[in-house]
Amino acid sequence: LALAGQTVYIVKGSSMRSRLESLGREIGDTIHIATDDVYGPEQLFLRVATGEISYAVVNEKVAQTLSPRYPHIDAGTAVSFTQFQSWTLKKSDAALCAKMNQWLKDIKGTKEYKQLCERYFK
Repeated sequence: LALAGQTVYIVKGSSMRSRLESLGREIGDTIHIATDDVYGPEQLFLRVATGEISYAVVNEKVAQTLSPRYPHIDAGTAVSFTQFQSWTLKKSDAALCAKMNQWLKDIKGTKEYKQLCERYFK
């Protein structure tokens, strides 16, 4: 409710846009969403810490990493529930299932996959 009428910054392309829009509908008021094309999540966090902006939604890991150095920042307010997502395929589409399983096996061995896991799950 405290975000009613407030401006919240997000990184360009963030999946949080739709969540903030839904949150605005849930509270029955507008939450203004500013998309930052220049700064990443770390910089948005620091802009809040320095008072340049009032609110930003950033990745939980980024907030947890930076918040000990900025105890005046509330980095513990969750904006959404943890999203466990999966793919659903028709049982009859064995070829697509095999292709997806192979793709997953291939990508799991890459540096990029390890970086994504490190960033979002640890």
